[in-house]
Amino acid sequence: MEKNLLFGNDISAQALQSNAFRADLQRIYNKKKNEVSQMSYNNIEKYYEEKKHDRVLKEFTPMAQECTEQHILRLFLRSANIIGKKVYDIVNEELMKSDLDYMYNRFIHEKEFPKASGIKILNMILSNDRKDILDEFILMYMEKYEESPVFESLYEYVINNKNKEIIMDYVNSVEVSKENVYFNLVKLILNGKDPVPFLEKSASPEISIASYEHFLKDRELTSETFKKFESGTKFKNEMFVLFENDLYKIEKFEFESRIFHLKDKLGRKKQVNYSVVAEKTNPIEKDDFRVYKFFKPEEARDIEPCRLVTMILKYKNSALDKTQLKDELVYIFGKDASSYITKNKKNLEQCEAIEIIYEKPERFMLSLEEGNLISNKIKRMKTISQVKEYLLIAMKNREIEEDDRERIISHIEMIKDKHKNEILHLVTGDDKYAEAAEPEELKNATYMKFIFDALMKKFAKENISEEDFEIIERLDVSHIEKMYLSLSKENIRIFTEFTQKAFRLAKNLKMIEWYLSYHVSESLQEMDPDYILLRSIMISNDVYAMKKTDEYLNFIRKFLFDPKKEKFLELVKTTNYDTGKRIFDEFMRTLYLNDYQKDEIRRQIYSFRPDYRDYKISDFMLSSQKSIKRKQEEFADITEKTLPKLSKTIQEAAALGDLSENSEYKFAREQYRLFSLRAEELKSKLSKVEPIDFASIKGDKVEAGTVVTIIIKSENREKTYNVLGIFDVDVDNDIISYKSPLVQKILGMKKNEENEEYKILDIKKFKED
Repeated sequence: MEKNLLFGNDISAQALQSNAFRADLQRIYNKKKNEVSQMSYNNIEKYYEEKKHDRVLKEFTPMAQECTEQHILRLFLRSANIIGKKVYDIVNEELMKSDLDYMYNRFIHEKEFPKASGIKILNMILSNDRKDILDEFILMYMEKYEESPVFESLYEYVINNKNKEIIMDYVNSVEVSKENVYFNLVKLILNGKDPVPFLEKSASPEISIASYEHFLKDRELTSETFKKFESGTKFKNEMFVLFENDLYKIEKFEFESRIFHLKDKLGRKKQVNYSVVAEKTNPIEKDDFRVYKFFKPEEARDIEPCRLVTMILKYKNSALDKTQLKDELVYIFGKDASSYITKNKKNLEQCEAIEIIYEKPERFMLSLEEGNLISNKIKRMKTISQVKEYLLIAMKNREIEEDDRERIISHIEMIKDKHKNEILHLVTGDDKYAEAAEPEELKNATYMKFIFDALMKKFAKENISEEDFEIIERLDVSHIEKMYLSLSKENIRIFTEFTQKAFRLAKNLKMIEWYLSYHVSESLQEMDPDYILLRSIMISNDVYAMKKTDEYLNFIRKFLFDPKKEKFLELVKTTNYDTGKRIFDEFMRTLYLNDYQKDEIRRQIYSFRPDYRDYKISDFMLSSQKSIKRKQEEFADITEKTLPKLSKTIQEAAALGDLSENSEYKFAREQYRLFSLRAEELKSKLSKVEPIDFASIKGDKVEAGTVVTIIIKSENREKTYNVLGIFDVDVDNDIISYKSPLVQKILGMKKNEENEEYKILDIKKFKED
């Protein structure tokens, strides 16, 4: 027998010679090896994020030659570049030869690195927005080739590095065309010279000088202030600006007073100081659809359809369906907007700049040309929310090319925003971004899979908290069910307890939707299915009465009250007669269903509960047995003694004749009327009232039959109430009805729960006499 070194078990020589066994052994070995590699990869990502670059090299160097994971190799190369280690010769050259970090490692360590390849690296750094290595690369380039590279954002590099000794020599050695206003301006400022004479010779001298005075003069020269200056030079006469949420045309710039003369789409004129306009807005190009939409609709009619629709798509920055596109074209063509799309459909189909998605609803979007790469678009966006909104739409309609994906990831990783994990998860599908998400990011997230994956990662390690349910509510019911089925026993207990609380307090309505969708026939702790059904309809009536969100009402309409599905009929059939009456009663109160829906559902219910035809809407009520008996005795006394006695008095008085002066008759008639009304009132209430079942009350929530101590927040004081039924009210002894406005606001709440007005301090059972 031989000892297997990998698994430690004894195996025979005969078994070792078996081809099948060797194949199985190889598969197991490969699996184990992959698991080990994956663990190492995870460590490398962790060390890189923690900036432990020496650990990255130590951990990964032994496996670098075999690795084919570009992402891991890139982290390895970046770590090596940061600490100055040569590693390009131990990674897969064929796989990484076009990678920026691979080429940069070669550039650092190869003495005879071609200058043309150095320029290629510079262009890659600029196109990928790798500002983290730009400054260092320029200095190394100058040392290696003893000359200065010239590139478009040269002035920005100079500003960022103006305090380094080598930079002034660099600035003065570089000769660029006078047309390169920005670099020459920086050169003058760094040499302490007045740039105004130079700006007077520029293409737009007045605007350039105004921008210099406002953003640069007597200020520190920084990349930020220079970008503001650059932006401030772009304003010209006949341009358009979006100012104070309205579009204006620049009619002229008055240099002496530094005033812009603006005109809006209605012809109203406004004079605004240059500094105000330059600080608050940027110019809009003449080819922007908004210019035609509000200022030149007649001219837009002559624009070729492909170009016009492309302008609209660029302005909206998203895919548009026919209705959305028509809503924009209405400004140009009025009622002919719909026919314009139909008439020019073939033209639009042949337009290279536009892609038409033929799924329903049919959508128009910008095509995937190089100029329309997603990475190019998001680089122009100012906030992470704009990037997210665009990507969520774009990725529904198109596949992202691998190279473009890498550019997107690189750009987003450079953004200093703690809420970027959602976008990175959306683009890469990598769970590490979901795992890194903070609660605040999840509360603002809209990408369902990101929220779900993040919560699944979290709940695999820890128990669900109250705060987590605010995030769970952002999921749809199918994701909530999928999550529920994968939870631990303890988290299932927390989940169901919170859902029961949602039913009691009529809060977290998404949890109610989930439970009805998947568990409506199951008990929820002490809530049986009949009560769950009743409570869900009661909540819908409250939601409608308070004019809250339609989302829950729409769910109830479709789930319970769609006559074609017969779901409500199916559920009512499982109830006993009396419970079904209460549920039917609550259904009859609904005001958010149309007559057709109500009639169809009633017809279905009457088919197996015909007695409900005579059932009138009632107010089901509770009271103590003692108070019910007292009211029954009062009713009996009125009907059996008081009314017969008054009737006899009326008859005797009537027999005396001349009733007009008969005060005894009038008094008896009035008393008879009042006692008759009282008898009718008692009869109505007694027919609807049921005794409180004190034996079933646990004293763990506010309901009829409990003693409740609360804090009244507006008065900052404690108060204890005995909560009983409609016939038990005795204000002097702090006995109030569960139907009272106060109790209705705390009904179903438990100890230590609170709302805006009250906090529950204590609950106990009422001791029945």
